[in-house]
Amino acid sequence: MKVAKPLPKAVLAKMTPSENKKLETLEKNFTKTGDEMKEAQAAASQAMRKEMAAGHVGKRSAPVQRLINKGFKAEFLAFEAAGALRDYKDAMRVKYA
Repeated sequence: MKVAKPLPKAVLAKMTPSENKKLETLEKNFTKTGDEMKEAQAAASQAMRKEMAAGHVGKRSAPVQRLINKGFKAEFLAFEAAGALRDYKDAMRVKYA
């Protein structure tokens, strides 16, 4: 996943090395959790489609439901990482702008 709005170069130039390191860590975490979310949701969708094609109607089977829950958890973690990155960038914009 890509971050929508990067920090301006003027802000990046004023940031301390520890702030740059924290920014890199948050960006890596954001990318990693986003990729994990995509993989988990793809697996859940594929299992759900396979089950539907087999003629299953009604409540999902336990293995498929576990995959769906895993996808939702991954989505929650990815959105949490995105929010932390956005908050940190906003704080740096206010601090150095």
